[in-house]
Amino acid sequence: MEISAKAKRVYSSNVLARVCRRFRRIALHIPSLWNVISNLHGQGWITTVKERCRNPSVFIAYDMPRAKKTTADLLEHSSNVDRWKSLDIHFKERKQGHAAIKHISAGSNGEFTSLERLSLELDWDFKTNNSNVEDDSDDDDDDMDDEDLSTNLSESASFLLSTWNLPKVTELVT
Repeated sequence: MEISAKAKRVYSSNVLARVCRRFRRIALHIPSLWNVISNLHGQGWITTVKERCRNPSVFIAYDMPRAKKTTADLLEHSSNVDRWKSLDIHFKERKQGHAAIKHISAGSNGEFTSLERLSLELDWDFKTNNSNVEDDSDDDDDDMDDEDLSTNLSESASFLLSTWNLPKVTELVT
């Protein structure tokens, strides 16, 4: 599985904390290293970040095997979504984007009262070779034609997104 550059940054604090005792002491006292949680992390890591950071940035890679389960685990173990500072969702086809938004909506009730940044990243280059990615999306959506590239999201995903409460968002990246 190829992991995007953004996803690789998710592990930086973990790597620094494991180099040696000195690096660990230093890393533990740099709050900005502990402000990102992801569905790529396990429950223990999410709990550690939750203890160290009140308003985390959340990165969801919905373009990986078992994304639905790992996203559910993230929503269950992370701080309340109303404390999230930013949300980045990475997906490789519109079906995954729809499934991610649907899943996050169900787990959050769309209440993101502290969210300042929302990023929805569709990796267009991957469309030609997506056979290695497990499909966790729901197939019951009629507007999921991945051939229509005029928008990154399906109509139903766009509608779900429009129901989210985002009073503090100042940056929207698509």
